[in-house]
Amino acid sequence: MRILIHKKSELNKLIEDHRLNLNPYFNLSSLDIERVKGKLNKLFNKYQNISFPKITQREGTGISFPCLRSNRNKISRILVKLNYIKFTKWGRYLVNLPICNQFNDLKLNEHLAKQIAEDLSEIFRVEFTYYSVLKHGVRNINEIDINDVPFYTEPNDIECNFAHEKKDF
Repeated sequence: MRILIHKKSELNKLIEDHRLNLNPYFNLSSLDIERVKGKLNKLFNKYQNISFPKITQREGTGISFPCLRSNRNKISRILVKLNYIKFTKWGRYLVNLPICNQFNDLKLNEHLAKQIAEDLSEIFRVEFTYYSVLKHGVRNINEIDINDVPFYTEPNDIECNFAHEKKDF
């Protein structure tokens, strides 16, 4: 469909009639934010002194985060507002909680991220998965960037599932 615009006022009217009001999207109630904070604090307490069975075979140095499957919900906006979201260059919403990535070993961090993702899904009734980055040749997770090549992302992720090299993208 083609629309011919002859006057600037017609253009302004079309723009005004088709503009989306995003204010409700970003206006979050302080009560909702406080509820989320309370639920997260309970989760933090649960994982405060976590211990794992001894892992004999290590995968290497890596990081892993719970990851939102969709950003179209109020929880994602609240987590962004609370500064608990890291955005990858591919647009992934990684949930960066203080209880994540406590170890240098990917296997431990991934195990923890999967458990936290399950808990977050149950608590907020929103689907979470996980996102991991393995980096060979480094000893400390602080040397790893979330935008390095992902080692594992959610199942059926055609964009970068099981990618190990830049050429895989």
